Amino acid sequence: VAICAAQEAPEQLKRCLDSTRLALEAAGSAGEILLCGPEAVAGPSHWVEAPVGWDAPQAHNLLLREAFRRGAEVVVLATSRGMFHPQSIRALLRVLTAHDQRALVEATHFPQERPRLFDSVTLEVGWASSACLAIPRALFEVLDGFDQALAGDAADVDFSWRARAQGFAVLVAPDAMFLLPGDHTLRDAAAWRSRVANAVLLARKWRAREFEIQALSELARVRAAVPTAMPAPIPEDWRGAADFAHQLSFSPVRWS
Repeated sequence: VAICAAQEAPEQLKRCLDSTRLALEAAGSAGEILLCGPEAVAGPSHWVEAPVGWDAPQAHNLLLREAFRRGAEVVVLATSRGMFHPQSIRALLRVLTAHDQRALVEATHFPQERPRLFDSVTLEVGWASSACLAIPRALFEVLDGFDQALAGDAADVDFSWRARAQGFAVLVAPDAMFLLPGDHTLRDAAAWRSRVANAVLLARKWRAREFEIQALSELARVRAAVPTAMPAPIPEDWRGAADFAHQLSFSPVRWS
């Protein structure tokens, strides 16, 4: 389990680590806990130092590379803001095993679920959040991690779409419960501007010019700076893995 440690209070980080150990024990796994953040915290099996100015995609990549270097076959990424239900890692691995390790599998957040719609039979979902996410070695070897030019949901969306384009399923494990507080930044003006700016970069990368124009219009409306970066575009035949038809949800939703 690879935990991205934000600026949580020590008590919350301890709760997260304790829940991780319980979930690993319940899964019958001898797995390690890796932790990445700005300063060392006692307890995890291995500490991965984060550079100054780190963000989530960068921390995820540091953790993934170290975990797979150490011999892991599956890495469960998690944020230190949350806590594992004791049966959650077992549930993630069960779904992953059922798909012969050819999948990206997201945990179910509670008490506030994400509104993305998923297929109750196939468990397919439009994209998977890195808040709690099982990643097999085979997928990492193909994708080589998250795109560090993106941030927030855009990085997760891009990672999921690239996985799908490479033939991996993108799934949710309904009974893999991960306790996660609601995101109170969604109504924050600065967070909204960042979200839209990252959507512009995502659209450029995935050759979605019409969506880019819409996102640029929103940036103009809120008087936000337009990103100048031009990410390397994905191969043309990958475009079918993307979904720009549902605005910034990038997926059908159960509620808005």
